[in-house]
Amino acid sequence: MYRAWATARLKQLVGGLAEPLRGLAMSLASRPGKGLRAALVRACAPETGPDPELVARLGAVVELIHLASLLHDDVVDRSATRRGAPAAHTVAGPEQATLAGFAASGRIPVEGIAYKDKPDASKRFLAELGNPYQRVGVDADGRTAIDFGLYGVPETYLVDANGMIRFRWVGPLTPEALEQEILPRLAALQGK
Repeated sequence: MYRAWATARLKQLVGGLAEPLRGLAMSLASRPGKGLRAALVRACAPETGPDPELVARLGAVVELIHLASLLHDDVVDRSATRRGAPAAHTVAGPEQATLAGFAASGRIPVEGIAYKDKPDASKRFLAELGNPYQRVGVDADGRTAIDFGLYGVPETYLVDANGMIRFRWVGPLTPEALEQEILPRLAALQGK
């Protein structure tokens, strides 16, 4: 019963990702070895301890965080496949896979700004490539970009819990940017 609860919750969480990443993540989540971490969470819970459904939800979250790390690992390692299937970054691109990894981890809010785009064009873009963002703001006239000091797109900002910009990356989120710039600075911001 526990494994079924954990698997159902994991699939529900993965189902919240945008296509095309949802299909790739669902494929990974459906693989036989995917329940190992959830089973370890269950093994650590006392028999007479917390509600089994709560433990199953926790197991699913651990699996989802592992899935997020796989998305990032494949980008950094430039792996073409993951267990015989195309790696997410080969289908959706490294930037989308990176953002999906952050979104799937649940630890880092990912927000976007549609810069000088028409609303229909933004919606079409996100529908085609997938929408890893929790929220998408609109900067139709480019004034917000001026406030941010933006001078080219894409740009990525790391913002601390107080809303202060702590780092800006100009350009796409490449494997090198992720490994050498973004992840180390995120770890430093999180005190790790």
